[in-house]
Amino acid sequence: MTFLVGKNKIFFHPGLALPRIKEINNGKTDQMISAMSLQEGDSVLDCTMDLVQVPLSPVT
Repeated sequence: MTFLVGKNKIFFHPGLALPRIKEINNGKTDQMISAMSLQEGDSVLDCTMDLVQVPLSPVT
């Protein structure tokens, strides 16, 4: 997913969720929320269908 903010492109991938959560927990602003200009009370429809990157391990 790419957002255009002015002349800048901001790219987000589901695999970025963990680093984003860590940044929020450290008191930093989430760049995706900033790019979407979300305000308190706004809603977001997540259409990723839970297609996230999960490391696969061999079945033993």
